[in-house]
Amino acid sequence: MNGTTCEEDIDECTSTPCQNLGTCQDLVNGYLCQCAPGFTGAHCESDIDECESDPCTNEGVCRDQVNGFICDCPIPYKGDDCSLLPCDLFPCENANCTNDFSVLPDGFHCSCFPGFAGPLCDINIDDCFRPPGESVCNGRGLCIDAINGYKCLCSPGWAGLDCEKVVDDCVNNECKNNATCVDMNELYRCECTPGWDGQFCEREKDECTSGPCQNGATCIDLFNDYRCQCAAGWNSKNCDQEINECLTNQCMNQATCVDQLNDFQCICPPFFTGRLCDSSYDPCDAEHNQCENEAACITLEDGRYYCNCTAGFAGVNCEVNINECASTPCRNNASCEDLVADYRCHCPEGYSGKDCGENVDECASDPCRNGATCRDRVNGYTCDCAAGFEGSTCEQDINECLSDPCYNNATCANLEARYSCSCLPGFTGVNCEVNIQECASSPCLNNATCRDAINGYSCQCHGGYTGNRCQTNIDDCAPDPCVHGSCEDLTQDYRCICEAGWTGKNCSVNIDECLSDPCRNNATCIDGVAGYICSCAPGFTGPGCEFDINVCRVGNFTQCLNGGTCEDRVGNEFTCSCVTGFSGLYCETNIDECLSDPCQNNGTCQDDIDAFMCQCLPGWTGQLCEADINECDSNPCQYGGLCEERATGFGYE
Repeated sequence: MNGTTCEEDIDECTSTPCQNLGTCQDLVNGYLCQCAPGFTGAHCESDIDECESDPCTNEGVCRDQVNGFICDCPIPYKGDDCSLLPCDLFPCENANCTNDFSVLPDGFHCSCFPGFAGPLCDINIDDCFRPPGESVCNGRGLCIDAINGYKCLCSPGWAGLDCEKVVDDCVNNECKNNATCVDMNELYRCECTPGWDGQFCEREKDECTSGPCQNGATCIDLFNDYRCQCAAGWNSKNCDQEINECLTNQCMNQATCVDQLNDFQCICPPFFTGRLCDSSYDPCDAEHNQCENEAACITLEDGRYYCNCTAGFAGVNCEVNINECASTPCRNNASCEDLVADYRCHCPEGYSGKDCGENVDECASDPCRNGATCRDRVNGYTCDCAAGFEGSTCEQDINECLSDPCYNNATCANLEARYSCSCLPGFTGVNCEVNIQECASSPCLNNATCRDAINGYSCQCHGGYTGNRCQTNIDDCAPDPCVHGSCEDLTQDYRCICEAGWTGKNCSVNIDECLSDPCRNNATCIDGVAGYICSCAPGFTGPGCEFDINVCRVGNFTQCLNGGTCEDRVGNEFTCSCVTGFSGLYCETNIDECLSDPCQNNGTCQDDIDAFMCQCLPGWTGQLCEADINECDSNPCQYGGLCEERATGFGYE
């Protein structure tokens, strides 16, 4: 405990006593480390050896890892603990798997189901394949491969497993109304006679469906035909020809007829009018005169007319009043009023004349007083007053204090043609406009910034200082910012002197010793506090995994069988040099010297290690049974008998 009254519990975890990423739990006068998986001990300092329980079966070699282990399994065993045989991993597809240690290094073989091939039975045999000159489906269809078989998609007119049967789908057809049946692939089509429609030609065809009648005509369906009832103004089979109403030529007095839809128009010659140009007229008659505003109407020779306009009017019929204001004759923003053949300008105040171009002189009446100068303006004047006077005509004496010339709440006294300001403390100048600079004496210390105030000052301290004149240095170590180190106070700053394994402004960052890549040979680096641990790849050991393990000398385990010599390679690799008579990756195979069939004359060969022995049939001898035994050599016949050897193996007589 700590503190004046021992009220503070000391945190023993501050020193980070737990190693290897262990979590520290503070206790009273102690701590408890909760270790990460794979570590143990009071400080989690010990790596648990998961190989102590001997988890690897079938003579597998166990290599300890952090929170785990790896088993190096002998061929052909597999799995995390070397307990699985090859077939336990289901290597065969579409087949039965059989474990077979005579087939190494695989250790299994696959018995394929019908229709499959390949070492793993993963190839579907193409039953549609045939050698050149042969064909499937009798050449009358498309062959589709299946599993252990095939299917023929026959061409039209053929059927059967191999398209060997002729098929006529029209034998029992349902075509009606004298339609013709056309045989197709597994179906048929009906070709209808004119006037019939439908899948089986069972319904009468509606010739109006294609919309043959044009220009709003009505279509009436007939058998194998149609009739169009044309709208007014159209005729022909499909109502696509317009009727020319001018063929009857109803226009009179040599008028021109213009054909229109279901109508016509007559273009009349001069002095005739009416729908058929059958009425004569004079365009200047009172009945037809179109000239306005007292214009004179003049009849022309071609039957047209001309309007001679009076002054102030224009247009074909003199219907337009000419706007004399369009040329903007009025000046100085005067408004223009249009009259008949004339205009009137309404002048703004200060201007006169026909076009409002004359300025009225308002100074002519001498309106300015007290020696002021008059300046004429538009619709007015201004007076330039002499000193001490004001007003529109300079009639008033000026009070200079009314403009409030004194600043900063000073008091103004009005005098003749001038004024006087009485300043408050902290200000000076004719108008009390100058603030007296109390900072001129540099009262602020430690390079602080002095800010002038009214009749005073204030100091803006640089970082690290305080006080009314910035005379006191602030202790930046007061909150104890250093997590794993001691604090040194600076000006507006502090410096942490970190403990081993820590860095950063506040010594709060654990230095990653793995950044320098200290672990060799593809090992995994695990960072700790002021240190690291290397998790080695298979076949390497040492603090930095710098030592290559001689896998040929691991415990009492023999990598090479049958007296073979093990030669260590890089990492977890090795090679076996077999003694005479053995072969294989691990020298696990005894070479069968009998495979060359060395024994002659039907002798039986018995294989041995780097040797063989021949058991000869009766009558033969020698290492290879190559010699015929002469049974008469031992003189078996007594009393002068003559020995005669029989055929080999059948003795003598």
